[in-house]
Amino acid sequence: MTEVAVVVPVYNRRSKLLRTLATVVAQSKQPALLIVVDDGSSDGTGQFAESWLARNASFEWKVIRQANAGAAAARNAGFAAIGSLPFVCFLDSDDLWPPEFLAEGLHAIEGRDDAVAAIADRVQQVAGRRQPVENLRQLVPNPILWIVCNDGGILSCALIRSTAVRAAGLFVPGMIASEDSDFFIRLFQLGAAVRSDATPVRQIKKARLEPTEAPNLSDASPDLPYLWARHLDAALSTLPKSLFTEHRTLMRTAVARRWACSAFSSRRTHQIGRAIISLFYAVWWDYKWRRRGQLIWSFCRGNNRVLAYYKIKLWRSHKENRKKRIWP
Repeated sequence: MTEVAVVVPVYNRRSKLLRTLATVVAQSKQPALLIVVDDGSSDGTGQFAESWLARNASFEWKVIRQANAGAAAARNAGFAAIGSLPFVCFLDSDDLWPPEFLAEGLHAIEGRDDAVAAIADRVQQVAGRRQPVENLRQLVPNPILWIVCNDGGILSCALIRSTAVRAAGLFVPGMIASEDSDFFIRLFQLGAAVRSDATPVRQIKKARLEPTEAPNLSDASPDLPYLWARHLDAALSTLPKSLFTEHRTLMRTAVARRWACSAFSSRRTHQIGRAIISLFYAVWWDYKWRRRGQLIWSFCRGNNRVLAYYKIKLWRSHKENRKKRIWP
């Protein structure tokens, strides 16, 4: 047994949940406690999980039931029940761990009192197609910068100190986009990240829905690009000024790209007021006058190819930072 609690929030994913729980039970070092938070499921997910765990789990487990309140609230409820265990993992109900995930995470963080989390690589399976493995080694030297320029969808890849989770303030209930990024930006202001040598975590995206399963809220919401931009904009205001100043151009480019995506998305869905507001913020955040002009011209013509310039800029910045050893 390890001193790790595993929290799995779930809503109407009975079959997918069992595949996920099987990867927890199969760990070479099993957790001390597994908490499944049934977030108001109507398909018997909670009862199904209890029945399966009673037959297969050799460690302590519990199923918590609550009215549907979203993934963030479910994670918070699960964390509140872990007691004094020093480490916690938040595993999405459709993601799959390799057998050595917990063992390698603990090995990586042992002796690193400055570290708040151990992060394993990930590989996404989108609509049944396996994508290239994402080497998260680049996250370790500057995790906040990596989160700002990429995304926070690494929660299932992380083994985290419980004290750091409490100090960071947990997850914001009601957020349907960027709740992971928001959490990690606060978390990594408290300490460093270390890399776990575990086999990549498999993240399942856009799989066939179960009969009672609702579409992922962040995928189904037409407001997603706007919410991403707004939350990232707000998160940057919490960063130390020294970090923002050091990587000013890269961070401004990342936020400008989010607002530009929101502008074109809102224009497509005929939300003209929001589109114009998003365009204004994109122009304000972008530090290059030439690209500002290209953005405005492309928006008026309805041609979103200008978004490629942001991707190129971010890619080149990644390359430059690798040379400077900011990212290896």
